[in-house]
Amino acid sequence: MAAIRMELATMEHVRELAANIRKADEEEIKASGDYTTLAALEDSLHMSRGECWAVFFDDKLALIWGTVPIGHVTKTAIPWMITTEVVNKHPKTFVKLSRNVIIWLRRRYSLLTAMVDVRYYAALRWAERMGFHVGPPEVISSGYKFCRITMGGL
Repeated sequence: MAAIRMELATMEHVRELAANIRKADEEEIKASGDYTTLAALEDSLHMSRGECWAVFFDDKLALIWGTVPIGHVTKTAIPWMITTEVVNKHPKTFVKLSRNVIIWLRRRYSLLTAMVDVRYYAALRWAERMGFHVGPPEVISSGYKFCRITMGGL
């Protein structure tokens, strides 16, 4: 299993990830609206308000993840994650990290909800494996179909 290192994400991490993003992540960003990969990552970093992490497997940037809090009273957040090909080389490490992050998130938030491109089968499968409910496809404003994933409730 790879060694995991996690640190607060910076613009330097965002630029590195944008240059090495997995194709499926890039396609999902394009489908979500009129964003470049770099602009989407910059917006996500900003909206996460300090709750955004760069994760390295064996000192190679594997992913950046964060949460966008959307309800102070309801303790609701939108978790997000953008990956590089490094996660493909370390699937067991990726699953272990994912489970630990979700445990941490569930202690902080009552409800986690996000949208996943219906074409991104690996992400939908990951969400189910992690315990998210995957809803039916919905057409979003960009015209593409996404599935809402949720965990928890109010």
